[in-house]
Amino acid sequence: MVSLNKKRFKNDKYDLDLAYITDRIIAMGFPSSGVEKIYRNNIDDIRGFLNEYHPNTHKVYNLCLERSYPHKFFYKMNYNFPFEDHNVPTLEMIRDFTEDAKNWLDENETNVVAIHCKAGKGRTGLMICSLLISKYVDKITSDQALSFYAERRTNDNKGVTIPSQRRFVKYYGHLANSKDWNLDSKKRLTHIILENPPSPITPTFKIFKLNDGHNIEIFDWTKKNNGIIKRHKDTSHIVFDLDDFEVNRETKVIFYNFEGGKPLFYFWFHTYFMLNEFKLFKHELDKLKEKEHTFPTAFSVQLRFSPIKVATTSQVFISTPQPIPQLPFTTARGSRDLKAEGDLGKIGLRRSLQPPAEQKKYLSSSQGTTPRDNNPTDPIPVLSLSSSNPPTAVHNSQGSESPPRDNNPMSNSTPPDSPDNPTPPNPTDTPQDTSPENQPKALL
Repeated sequence: MVSLNKKRFKNDKYDLDLAYITDRIIAMGFPSSGVEKIYRNNIDDIRGFLNEYHPNTHKVYNLCLERSYPHKFFYKMNYNFPFEDHNVPTLEMIRDFTEDAKNWLDENETNVVAIHCKAGKGRTGLMICSLLISKYVDKITSDQALSFYAERRTNDNKGVTIPSQRRFVKYYGHLANSKDWNLDSKKRLTHIILENPPSPITPTFKIFKLNDGHNIEIFDWTKKNNGIIKRHKDTSHIVFDLDDFEVNRETKVIFYNFEGGKPLFYFWFHTYFMLNEFKLFKHELDKLKEKEHTFPTAFSVQLRFSPIKVATTSQVFISTPQPIPQLPFTTARGSRDLKAEGDLGKIGLRRSLQPPAEQKKYLSSSQGTTPRDNNPTDPIPVLSLSSSNPPTAVHNSQGSESPPRDNNPMSNSTPPDSPDNPTPPNPTDTPQDTSPENQPKALL
């Protein structure tokens, strides 16, 4: 089996890599055939399960770009929203998926959605968290959705673990209520700076954009500059001068150790949310190769941008880390308070230039229109998951049956912080100039 620490559904008839996130939202591994059905979900078992417990009321969503199956298996009630493994979709794809799934759930109170990628965890979690934000708008934050999904899908509370996927859930959380989805926001990427890099290292990088779910290369530092890099004379920082390379929308940067070497790490960002600087610390980088290279605790990547002047103005957002209030969701192991990681806001601190007047107005209004984020004492209503009753035989990956759901929304049993995810040092703890002109204008 490849379910690892994911929760499974087991009874006398089925043993499936499948979990109910809510009573009507299902996360599962890829429905496989051939040899793969031995160690992944058997597609015939998945079809039998859905027909037995949710006859004529289920809709299946496949997020895999790399594989599919005939539509006949689910009576043409399966839909594709494909993007690459360990990567992100466009924000528009997230929006289209959440609209389609939400409409199906709203159509009838017995309807359910079953969402899967290959492993049924990362890409699946990104989309399910976004669906929770869309369906329970104004009742759940992106951090709460991520924590809730991790609790319901895994035994070790490690749901969506890839930082860029978590970042895009939070991007979507800021756009969920927006009526303006014109996300074009061209920026000139002027510099990429590696601060406190490991030694010895000879880094190079490539830049990609998204096209129909595929990563398309648009820039190669080695080809453009013959692999020449600059080191700051007073520090160990490595500075890449890109000569105002234009980027727009979803953008991926992959760093390698010398040309043709294995990737060191990568990350995604969206230009719509960029101001003048964007800094990522170790824990915010995807697939960081700690085993091959010892990255110092203070290692970070800084991107610097210059705006491209256009006739229209762009919105920016503030993401200030706040304690998350108690969220009395019913879970398979009893209710618990969900903890906010807050990694997008707490660590991604950027100083920007003084915003123009129209942006000042937006920033001021945005701080006053989200009381549930700014006032941690505001109560969060209990989410009504469904009036339908899903099968109750939910087991963990080791085969032991989980206790029945705790229907008491006030029960409180928060597990201690995982030692695998220690809170990183906050770069804002060091003394700073507190003069008004030096205060940060935005957090990301």
